[in-house]
Amino acid sequence: MEVLSPPTRSRTRGRRRPPCYLRSFLSHLRSETELNKGEMIRNENDTVQQANTYSVAHKQSRENATTVDNGLQSYKASNEPHNARDSSSLASPRSLGNSGWDGKLHPLVRRHGATSSATPSSLSSSSY
Repeated sequence: MEVLSPPTRSRTRGRRRPPCYLRSFLSHLRSETELNKGEMIRNENDTVQQANTYSVAHKQSRENATTVDNGLQSYKASNEPHNARDSSSLASPRSLGNSGWDGKLHPLVRRHGATSSATPSSLSSSSY
């Protein structure tokens, strides 16, 4: 038959204490979490205050936008009969006013699809 030995006692009773470097680290963590809790509460208050400020500013900007929009609509309505709607008058020198542009392109600027004698003959004679 097997002989049972009495249970051996550990040298320390209860929870073992962590080594000193770990103890200092844990106390540092504890104090830091206390600080963070206070900071979190402060941040929460700031967030609420910012949200209130934002809602007031947002409301004011919405009011300003409707005022600007109303002004723009009235401006468009007042100038509607004077604006020519056909596209032919858009590039005419009359519609340009005193901009100083006569509606002609610079000689070096080519219109889309226009051919010019300035292109090298090797490019123009190549066949695809």
